[in-house]
Amino acid sequence: SLVYLGWFSFAAWRFRRGDARPFLTAGTLVLEVSAPWAFAFMMVFTQGAGYALSSWVPPMLYAALIVASIIRLRPGPPLFQGAVAFVVYLVFYFALARGRLTPEEAARPVLGPGIQVTRAVSLLLGGIFGSLVATALRGAIGRADATAREQDLFGKYRLLGTIASGGMGTVAEALYCPEGGFERRVAIKRIHPHFRSEEHTS
Repeated sequence: SLVYLGWFSFAAWRFRRGDARPFLTAGTLVLEVSAPWAFAFMMVFTQGAGYALSSWVPPMLYAALIVASIIRLRPGPPLFQGAVAFVVYLVFYFALARGRLTPEEAARPVLGPGIQVTRAVSLLLGGIFGSLVATALRGAIGRADATAREQDLFGKYRLLGTIASGGMGTVAEALYCPEGGFERRVAIKRIHPHFRSEEHTS
């Protein structure tokens, strides 16, 4: 806990200073990914293997990290988290936890190899799903932002609708709303995009 607190406090201090170096981002991602499984490893030695495999803490931490990556609109980290979780969970089970199960715990199907491999696969699929959701949200927000920018001209005019269209351009109804609090309806003529690159238009 002190290692996590120390690193994240240091990273937050550097980020606030505007020093977002790659090693800070990479180190933060690695520590984030390791958190659920660090708790799982500690539980094996403090509470027992059966408790560690049945605990909701590591999966909930993993899910929280995936949700945090989605909220930050970062599709890469969930894929990385899912791949790491898949490998680490299998190593955790077969190399550490399985041999420490009591005979009664080992006899329970939920703690058997089949269920544990299924859990590892579900962690991988969770990462893939999180990446897809983050990608879709980024696309949707980007399209919404582009649409909003299309309706906003020079920071003072907001387009309301097209009045008429001709060979050279379109006439649109707009709302003139400069700083000061008043609004006025105006008409704006906009030339067609393929004419905008020409220096002289007759």
